[in-house]
Amino acid sequence: HNSGRTILDNKVKIWALSYTPVDQHLIPTGIVVPVKGTPYDFNKDTTVGTKINNVPGGYDINMALDSPKKNPGLRHAVRVKYDFSGRILNLWTTASGLQFYISNMLKTIVGKGGAIYGKYSALALETQTFLDGVHHPNFPNIVYKPGQIYHHTMVYRFSVHK
Repeated sequence: HNSGRTILDNKVKIWALSYTPVDQHLIPTGIVVPVKGTPYDFNKDTTVGTKINNVPGGYDINMALDSPKKNPGLRHAVRVKYDFSGRILNLWTTASGLQFYISNMLKTIVGKGGAIYGKYSALALETQTFLDGVHHPNFPNIVYKPGQIYHHTMVYRFSVHK
């Protein structure tokens, strides 16, 4: 809070071999593309700011999470490390996708205690199905009929590394 730092200094690892590209209006195109060799490859700890100039507008993308092998339910989705403070966030989910957004479009706002927050001041890790899946039969099913129950789980674990 009020550190004057941005999310660009954080190291992120996302357990995803693919992502779903979007058009200029941020609508999914319907294809699933491997992350290897792209700015969306976070398969090892990667400082967010190292690739940001290769992503027009910044990160706001659905990552297609790897299929779980050991546990068909929860899968390790993402780890965020912040070396400045030593904080680590790990997130597991049963969802097939993870929207990775780093407040690219955030206008400058004043927060608690007068802290100033703007572009790249935070990240969002949104577990979900694939956006616009109703229009893309190759995406995981997102249609639920009356009476069907939708359920997915997220587990957050916070720790500190010194």
